[in-house]
Amino acid sequence: MIATITPTTWQMTAVGIGVVFAILIILVLILNIFTIVAKKTTKSVAVVASDYSTKQQAKASMAAVLVSSCVGAGMAFGGMAYWSLATQGLVYVGLNVLLQWHYSPWRPSVRHITFAPVRSMFRFSCKILATTITTHINNNVLNILLGHYFSTRDAGNYNQAYQWNFKCFSLVQNMVSQVAQPVLVDLRND
Repeated sequence: MIATITPTTWQMTAVGIGVVFAILIILVLILNIFTIVAKKTTKSVAVVASDYSTKQQAKASMAAVLVSSCVGAGMAFGGMAYWSLATQGLVYVGLNVLLQWHYSPWRPSVRHITFAPVRSMFRFSCKILATTITTHINNNVLNILLGHYFSTRDAGNYNQAYQWNFKCFSLVQNMVSQVAQPVLVDLRND
């Protein structure tokens, strides 16, 4: 017997998909926090950069970009539509976290946690958060408009092309900034 999809069933399915996407977004955010912890320690960035090679960070990021892009493209060609986008983001963040933690010599310790630096930077961090949220909304509003006015396939193709472009750009930008920051710290004292 073939089940028919009524509007009520479709609406419930859409709500279910929305809940799954919300859970995936929360999971990606949590995994990103672990990436940040793996990259930043209580030491200064210059000391971390000498301990934790920029080359190793670049290897981890490039591997994560390549594997997640291949997974996303393969799923998209396999007809999995929006699940390919969600899985691509999750694979990228998950693999990046695992590789960053693999290469990082530092491991967290619960004994030495102090929130004094967090309190002193809270106002500035809120401004950075607001700027980041605004930037993400600005970057994704075109996807929403394309999804509204064009087919799902066209919007997905644009999204994949944009992600390839953005990931390549951000990969190079992150490698340059990781090298430039310790050099500029050294030059500051001259």
